[in-house]
Amino acid sequence: MNTVLQRIAFSIFICVGSTVSVQASENYPAQLQGNWLAAAKAGNADAQYAMGKSKCCGYGNVYNDSDAMEWFCKAAVQGHRDAQFEMGRQLEAMTERRQVAKASVWNRESYAWYSLAAKQGHAMAELNRRTLQNHLGPRQQHLAEQRINEVMATRCSHL
Repeated sequence: MNTVLQRIAFSIFICVGSTVSVQASENYPAQLQGNWLAAAKAGNADAQYAMGKSKCCGYGNVYNDSDAMEWFCKAAVQGHRDAQFEMGRQLEAMTERRQVAKASVWNRESYAWYSLAAKQGHAMAELNRRTLQNHLGPRQQHLAEQRINEVMATRCSHL
C-alpha cells in the first residue's frame, strides 16, 4: 500500500509540479524532498525524475544541471518516458547554450532520447525528434538511429 501511495504522490507532483512557480516551489517541505531523495537512491524511477526536476527546473533552492542530468538519466534508462524526454531536452539545450564543438554528437544523443520517449507516446518528444531530424544530414540520421538502442545502456554517473 505504501508503494501505491508513493506512486500517487509522485504522479501528483509531476502533474502539478510543472505549473508551480519557482517562488512557491521553493517552499516544498524538506521532509518531502528528503522522501524523494530516499526513494530515488533506492532506484524508484518516479522519484529519480522528481529529483531531476528539482535540480533543473525550480523545485528547491539548489539548481545543478549535472545533478539533474544524472537523476534524469537514472530514471530514463529504466524506461521513464518523461525522463527520456528531459534527457533529450537538456542535451539539446546544453548544445544550444554552449555552442558545443561536437554539436552533432549531442544532437544525436538528444534524438535518441526523444525517440525512446516518442515510442511511448510522448507527443513533445515526437515533435522535437522530428525537428532535430530535419537538422541532421543523412549520415547523422543514420548514426542517430543506431544510437537509440545504445543509450539505454548509458552509465549515468559520468554525466
